[in-house]
Amino acid sequence: MNNEELEDKLIELKRLIEEAKPKASERKGRKQYLEQQLKDDWSCSSKGEAQKKIKSLQEEYDEFNKKIQEGMKQLTTEYNLDEIL
Repeated sequence: MNNEELEDKLIELKRLIEEAKPKASERKGRKQYLEQQLKDDWSCSSKGEAQKKIKSLQEEYDEFNKKIQEGMKQLTTEYNLDEIL
């Protein structure tokens, strides 16, 4: 590769870098916004905390769902709803 080809290659790389800068800045701003929203809405300051919160909420949902199913089963049995349903 001669000097002229190297210079052209470097100019092209510089152009690509300059084109990428606004996109990188935009993504950085979006990331900051989402991190702030995560903190404001869910009191999580990291991805790890958010994953723990999701797990906790899923367990809570599963427990409520189990209680509802048990209650439905009890009502069905208690009031002979099997015949109706």
